[in-house]
Amino acid sequence: MVCSALICLIPLGDLPAWYVVILIGREFVISGFRLVAADQNIVIAASIFGKAKTVSQMLMIILLLLRIPALAFVNQIFVVLSLILTILSLLDYVYKNHKVISEGGFLMGDKKEKKLLVYNSDAPIEEQVVSLLKGLKKTITTAESITGGMISAAITSVEGASECFKVGYVSYSNKAKRKLLSVKKELLRKEGAVSSSVAKEMAIGAMMESEADLAVAVTGNAGPTALEDKEVGLVYIAVCAGGKTKVEEYHFTGNRKEIREQCCNTALVMIRNYLLEKNDLICVFQSTYSLAIEPRITFPI
Repeated sequence: MVCSALICLIPLGDLPAWYVVILIGREFVISGFRLVAADQNIVIAASIFGKAKTVSQMLMIILLLLRIPALAFVNQIFVVLSLILTILSLLDYVYKNHKVISEGGFLMGDKKEKKLLVYNSDAPIEEQVVSLLKGLKKTITTAESITGGMISAAITSVEGASECFKVGYVSYSNKAKRKLLSVKKELLRKEGAVSSSVAKEMAIGAMMESEADLAVAVTGNAGPTALEDKEVGLVYIAVCAGGKTKVEEYHFTGNRKEIREQCCNTALVMIRNYLLEKNDLICVFQSTYSLAIEPRITFPI
């Protein structure tokens, strides 16, 4: 509608053609970004510049159509402001989402030469994760509900974690999930906080907000009673990287403390395995390490 109005203002002599081309061209570029992102299961939310741009353009169109001589100066202010915000919002989108159309960021792109990486597989799992992230020069962010910050605490307990850890989001309430991670209110209402879809959106939202290379999200019910008709011990863990998201469902047993600890440990193992599997590595292990926890259900990428 806005684009149609802008085009109509050209023959009326209110706006030059080059001006309208810039404004509409920006929409085509952003639409292209969103199409590519949608194909990678990424939702690009409107930025503050984009929202301000839309408001300024609508006010400019209204003022130009009213043709009030006394407001001519105000009209020109909005014409200039709309152009500035259009350019700023375009640059903001490109800067924040360049990985979407580059080589895919983390786990995409042409196959590269295998890397040789040495780390101690008998070390605590959090040390393994930090060692791999540092070796790969990748960054991580966390989005936690059930664990309340345990994963980020485990990672940051390792010396040198500042090289790879960006930010940790503790989105314990549904409101926090919506505000911090852009999880849709309708999705929370329909499927509940303990669901694979919410875990996926948490991971995607965390990665987009932090601009990290990888994000892990956890949501579940640690008990002692059922939550939203979801059994105690039901947990969803999502890992998002390079435009792809993997969600796994687990059923843990034990008391509240034990379930949360299992969730934290399993999330770290999932991150470790993801890093190894997706980066074409040749790993020289100083010793062996394994964890006998398998997902009940794996949601495909």
